[in-house]
Order: sequence, then C-alpha cells, then structure tokens
Amino acid sequence: HDGSNSYVEDAGTGTLNIQSNGTQINLQKTDGTKMIEAINNGNVVLYSNGVARIRTNGTGVDVTGTVTADGLTVDGGGTNFPITVTSTDQYAGITFVDNTTTSSAVVAIYADGDELGLEAGNAERLRIDSSGRVTMPYQPAFRATGDNVSQSLTASTSTKVSFDVVETNIGSCFNTTNSRFTAPVAGFYQFNSSLLISQAGSDRMDLMFYKNGSVWVTTEFKDTGSSSTNASVSNGMSGYLSANDYVEAWVRIDASGSIYAESKFWNFSGHLVG
Repeated sequence: HDGSNSYVEDAGTGTLNIQSNGTQINLQKTDGTKMIEAINNGNVVLYSNGVARIRTNGTGVDVTGTVTADGLTVDGGGTNFPITVTSTDQYAGITFVDNTTTSSAVVAIYADGDELGLEAGNAERLRIDSSGRVTMPYQPAFRATGDNVSQSLTASTSTKVSFDVVETNIGSCFNTTNSRFTAPVAGFYQFNSSLLISQAGSDRMDLMFYKNGSVWVTTEFKDTGSSSTNASVSNGMSGYLSANDYVEAWVRIDASGSIYAESKFWNFSGHLVG
C-alpha cells in the first residue's frame, strides 16, 4: 500500500498463478458485492454493479444486456446458421440504426411467426410468408377510370384521356387533375389502358402512352367496317422510368367520336415492378 492504493505485485519471472481447491474464486467488494466469480470446473462470471453480465458456459458465452462493439465477425465453421435470434415477444429480429441521421433512419429485419418482415422508416415495407409469397404494401400502384361522362374526340387529333376517378392510388402518384402518373423512384413500371370508343365511321384508332409529353408507345386498331361503330382499343407495356418522369394516356381517331361513357370500359392502371 502506497498511502493511496494497494497492489498485488509479482516481480519474478514466469506466471503468477492463483490457485484454489475450493468451489470457486471470487473477487468482491468489501460489502460482498461480486465483481468476478470463477467456479471450479465451471463458469466464469463477470458482474457489473452486482449484476451478472457475462457468463461463460460449456458451449460459449451468455451475455445479459446490450453489447456495443466496433465490429463483429462470426465464423460458424460447418454450421449453416451460426446466429440465432430469439424473443418471447411477438417479433424476433435485428435493428440497424444510422446514428448520423434522425431516428427515422432505422431498418429492421424480423420474424413474425413463420413469416419474415422488413421495416424501414418506421413502417413495414416487405413481408415474405411461409409459402414464399412476397407483399410490398407501399409499392406504388394505381387504377383510374372515367366518371361515366363521355369525352369528345376530334377527328385526326391526339387527345389526352381524362381519368377523374381513382380506385387505387398507393403512394399518391396519380393525379386526377392532369390525369398523370409521376414516378416516385427510378425503376421498371407496367402500364395498361383500355377504352371503348364510339366514332362516326370505321377508321383507325390509336391508344398511346405519352412519357414526359412525347409518344412512348402506340397501339393501333383498324376497323374494316363501313359504318359508325363502337370499338375497344387497349394498350399494355412495361418500361424504365427515372424519378419524376410522368406517363399519360392519349387517344387519336380518324373520325370524330367519343369515349363511351361507362367506367368499366374506360381505365388506366400501372405499378412499379422493381
């Protein structure tokens, strides 16, 4: 003891051994609070403020509490699943947090029974069920129709089709004011549209998808009859969009006419494929 601290010092060569034939060796505070407990032929336990936090056992180490580490490397050897996460709550999972941003920068992967979920931005974004079916409840998708009021079409003139009623609009990417879908993210999208058109003659009809104000793809229908007719024309396609690209449905007929005023014959739909 140097007046401030006490020391156990071995100034010789070789190893300093602390040996006991008893049941265990304990390092304690003067009031008996445990700090280290080494059990003969058994566990070694490290305590924090009297609470066991790290305990070795015959198969490895048990930790009570939260582990904070600069890195983690797991070598499972011949084990296919070296990491197991269990919980007595509904979910068992792993959370990833980016501390350099806000608390919303959290991604979690978890098991819910026999289903797997992925959460981002404090909401579940993807789920895989036990049959392998994948659902993404926030995947952008829409379906819009006419409002049962016919839309007039001028002969030999391209006209943007109005879709005033939205049945589905996940992500709020379709705007009924301008009948336009705007891509929220870059990716491949699928679009479909069909119209029933009445025209004063049997001539050509084109149903087109416009991308950013220009023709993207066209479907042509040619009626070989000789009188006014009702004819259905449809278009479907998939293609790549950059974020903020927009898509509209346009129609062109050779004779004057109108879109048939019934919503089941008048629709436009699309969704993000991936």
